[in-house]
Amino acid sequence: MRDLMERGVTVRVLNMGTVEDTPMGRMMLTVMFAMAEFDRDMIVQRLAEGMEVARANNPDFRIGRKPVEYDEQQFRDLTKMVDSGEITAKEAWETLGVGKTTWYKLRKAA
Repeated sequence: MRDLMERGVTVRVLNMGTVEDTPMGRMMLTVMFAMAEFDRDMIVQRLAEGMEVARANNPDFRIGRKPVEYDEQQFRDLTKMVDSGEITAKEAWETLGVGKTTWYKLRKAA
């Protein structure tokens, strides 16, 4: 916003009105930025505290997606079929119900 004001752009805050390039306008801008930064820091802190409590109450607590579940025997069978040229890799990962990237990660790990 400071860059806009330096270029002569009129900045209007919906619930406050026009912020002008005056000492009072710059002070209001500084206060608004400070409050926004404070609010963001409080959100981050509460989120970290909540995850800490969740980890303490649940040892299986995870962030992110659940691991992909697949039939290991079916994966081994499909891998053999792909290696022998009976089916394509695309047919294999579609049959197994996983995505392309997951298929190749499983292949690499196997």
